[in-house]
Amino acid sequence: MWLASLTSRRYTTQLLILLLVYFQGNALAVPPSSMNTLISNANQSGDAQQQYQRGQRYQRGKKVKRHPEKAKIWYYRAAKQSHRKAQTALGKMQLYGDGIAKNFPRARHWLSLAAEKGDPEAQFELGNLYKNGYGVKKQPSKGRRWYQKAAIRGYAPAQNALAQAYEKGVGAQKKLHRATYWYEQAAKQNYQEAIRQLTRLAPQSRYAHRQATTQANSIRKEIIRAKSGDSKAQYRLGMAYLRGQSVQKDNQKAFYWLHKAARKNRVDAQYQIAVLYANGQGTEKDLKKSIKWLKLAAEKNHKQANILLNNMKINPRISQPSATSLSAIPAKSAGNEIVKLQAPHPPPSPKKIFQELSKTAQQGDPQAQYQLGNLYLHGKGTDKSITTGVRWLKKAAKRDIKPAITALKYLQEAGLDHWLAAEKGKAQAQYQVAKMFIDAGQPSDIEKALPWLEKAAQQNNAQAALALGKLNKNGTYFPANNPLAFKWLKKSAELGNAEAQHQLSLLYKNGIGTSSDDTLAQHWHQQSIKNTTPNLAGQ
Repeated sequence: MWLASLTSRRYTTQLLILLLVYFQGNALAVPPSSMNTLISNANQSGDAQQQYQRGQRYQRGKKVKRHPEKAKIWYYRAAKQSHRKAQTALGKMQLYGDGIAKNFPRARHWLSLAAEKGDPEAQFELGNLYKNGYGVKKQPSKGRRWYQKAAIRGYAPAQNALAQAYEKGVGAQKKLHRATYWYEQAAKQNYQEAIRQLTRLAPQSRYAHRQATTQANSIRKEIIRAKSGDSKAQYRLGMAYLRGQSVQKDNQKAFYWLHKAARKNRVDAQYQIAVLYANGQGTEKDLKKSIKWLKLAAEKNHKQANILLNNMKINPRISQPSATSLSAIPAKSAGNEIVKLQAPHPPPSPKKIFQELSKTAQQGDPQAQYQLGNLYLHGKGTDKSITTGVRWLKKAAKRDIKPAITALKYLQEAGLDHWLAAEKGKAQAQYQVAKMFIDAGQPSDIEKALPWLEKAAQQNNAQAALALGKLNKNGTYFPANNPLAFKWLKKSAELGNAEAQHQLSLLYKNGIGTSSDDTLAQHWHQQSIKNTTPNLAGQ
């Protein structure tokens, strides 16, 4: 069995050794532990293409259970052997956090290696990284250059992105003729987004005509499926009429098809029918029927339906169906659903919602437990508490509430252990939480990092004090504050951090944030040399 398994993977040196052992009749003489080691080595040092393909299977869940962590391991093994596609796949997983924690520096590392080898997908993703500022300062012009490299190689998403850059003047001069050219190149590969943009820019083009024909054919097919009783097609057709997508907007036809789908237990249609009844769209306004459909959708764990029903329980004005029952609920939008509910009365305050949900959750309602957990996580109506929020989410998850299970999974991937320890006052965990925000690289994330850095620094965490000093000194995300930078760098330096000692010596030398003092500058420079690695000392 082990031989058949190994031969299917086309391993070289290890396979040859195993074959020699087998055909010389010595297979039984080889200790099982040695044989297992040999097979393990074959798996780990085998053909890079096979490792890449195994990573794909685990990432996509093809013939095996989807397992992003295992996919990452196999991609890494292939990437270390300079497999271009594996480097791209690993970089994308770390860039977008596909089942694993985001890691922008590592994503940039792997994507850069693949991009330099000419992989157009890696070049495109590297363009996205620089354009959006993932882990780096936003550099739209650099992003556009990477888009161009991939576009020249015929990669349609990059051609479309390059066209957008020229159309909007992001990272390049605004040039509509170039935008049109690159949209056309992507449209030739049937890239739908490019066809839509080209239809808008050049309505007389053959692509615009093709798009109109495609949409008309698509609607005709959808009508045939809907008339044959396909509830999915009925829902899609109803939403098309409601939005006016590919057909003229018609609320009555929207209601007709959505009602058919709702009667076949399609939960999205049931929720949408509740909204149409509440607003009197395509039918007469009927709040009792609206509540009936809303309850049916909520029973199937429709998230937005549950939120609306919980609001109804909380708001005394709508505890009984009346002329303003559902119209008292604030307008919301849930994904593809369209909700246009009026709000003549102010919605309940976050504190009131928190109080009511607390009572319901303590009585054992799993949906209320899930929503109460969210309120604690986001600090709405109460003080923010990750620990308490997680406790309520776990209660809901035990009752098989899917959103609670998903939320706990994402929290775990985002470093839940660090969060919990940080809330308990552990300085290193507080620094780790802050670092997660800093690594995200967006100004809003940096603002969230600052309170955690300050808490850790006040507990004499040298790394946190260093980070505060550098953020205030560089002025990348907010105006520089040299006296504050001096304060934190001095604290970190006194705690023995070599980099902070080096930075502090420069502040004393140049009189930044403090008065110039050559003696102290020399002192801290010597301390940094004493405490640093040889590489840093030589810089």
